[in-house]
Amino acid sequence: MSDPVLSVIAVVGRQRGRVEACLRSLLMQDAASSMEILMVDCAPVGTPPIALADRGNVRVLRATPGREFGELRAQAVHEARAPIVAFIEEHCIAHPGWAEAILAGHAEGWSGVGGEVHNGNPGRGLSDVILALSFAPWMAPASRGAQVLLPGNNTSYKRDVLLRFGGELARLLLTEPLLQWRLAVQGERLLLEPRMRFSHTNETRLTTICRGFYLWNRCFGAARADLLRWSWGHRAARLLASPLMPWVRAARLVAFGVRRRRDLLGRFVRALPAVIVAESFAAAGQVVGMVVGPGSAPMRFVDYEVGAYRTPGDLA
Repeated sequence: MSDPVLSVIAVVGRQRGRVEACLRSLLMQDAASSMEILMVDCAPVGTPPIALADRGNVRVLRATPGREFGELRAQAVHEARAPIVAFIEEHCIAHPGWAEAILAGHAEGWSGVGGEVHNGNPGRGLSDVILALSFAPWMAPASRGAQVLLPGNNTSYKRDVLLRFGGELARLLLTEPLLQWRLAVQGERLLLEPRMRFSHTNETRLTTICRGFYLWNRCFGAARADLLRWSWGHRAARLLASPLMPWVRAARLVAFGVRRRRDLLGRFVRALPAVIVAESFAAAGQVVGMVVGPGSAPMRFVDYEVGAYRTPGDLA
């Protein structure tokens, strides 16, 4: 195989059914012959091998035990051979034309290209609500244009732009909004490209999303406070304002339903108690991370991201 033009990176784990579906969607891309696919495998020893991983453009990178999610992604960036790297979560499906849209966007000179998000398990439990909480700005129908933020964990970048961050890259790839804000400050341009469509399988249980929101937000709160060099006075002000965060997020969800998704508005309103609970865990995570640091959250987030239950077909 000649040098690829696109390296696709996925951190994967024991949920092999999800991994196979994601990988199959990548191998079916029209541009597959010019891609390499890097699967960073965190699965425990004894887990069955990844189906379809014997294809010539697939490389399985065995994760080093004890590595955090951002470190695993950064490792793959260094291993990648293409000038463009695209991240995709193992619980996502790339739609036809996904890879071609990435390449076309980067050919226009954008430093990052993100896509339009669809629900991979609509109507199941809290899935529609969780998708809107996590991806509202990029849900279908999305509009093409410059953005400051693109979908976390599922965006593509110029590889050389990422490598500029050196030792900070791993932490930025765990808390990707900080990476994208940093790129914007540096004058780099990010594109939302609706033709880069993908489906995201969402959590359906309140207990699962509370765990995920807490872990990721603890990582984010710690990284934001450290990298932005917040004073203790600023941290104290954020702490005092944190009880408002769940209510603000709930209000934004309803406003999003009114503006763009009237078909889901009733479901959003009925789920408001669950939204308040989930966002309270998110707020708590940010506060704890900001005050005492990430602790074990970055390691625990790896298991959550690639191992947690999302649909009835998953392992418990």
